Amino acid sequence: MQKKELMGGLSDFSLLVLCGGKATRLNRRNKPLLPVRVNGRTKPMIDHIISACDGALDIIISANSDIETYKSRGRVVSDPLSQPGNEGPLIGILEGLKICSTRYLLVVPGDTPCLEKNWHRRLLKGVLLTDESALVAHDGHRRQNLHCLIPLCAASSLEKFLLTGKRSVKDWLEELSAADVFYPRKDMFLNVNDETHLERLL
Repeated sequence: MQKKELMGGLSDFSLLVLCGGKATRLNRRNKPLLPVRVNGRTKPMIDHIISACDGALDIIISANSDIETYKSRGRVVSDPLSQPGNEGPLIGILEGLKICSTRYLLVVPGDTPCLEKNWHRRLLKGVLLTDESALVAHDGHRRQNLHCLIPLCAASSLEKFLLTGKRSVKDWLEELSAADVFYPRKDMFLNVNDETHLERLL
């Protein structure tokens, strides 16, 4: 594939925001919809995330509650309820891949509102160096497994992985031989998991 064609592919991605958690923390409030202050602006976490990910041709939100609220921001896909044990972020990623119409799916957790503007460009540029491989952010200390760029062709691999009963994002990315993309700022991947984290952003 020629470089010009690859450069064109940098814009061929959809955004998937993972908001399908059970809201067991923060007094069972739906975290991605909680307002926080980042870079001088206060708005729901999910809106900070969407603003940081410019260029997506489609916005998909994995959510199992507050569906109508999320629909005002993008297409909503919910976890299937027909089979037992269908839980965890990989289920949401698979459902997102199933309806994705672009070559790549950019995956972001709905509780990481501190991402730099256009942070995902590093992942997209990684496409120039790999061929249909998954790319995952690495902050120099560890992989940020849910900040990743997944090629659409990985859907069958994920479906097979889940059918074996496995649910580990880390293990699936390793099975895919995902490539790391280095990020110098560890703090922007902050997960708002408790009241202490929330208070830091109020």
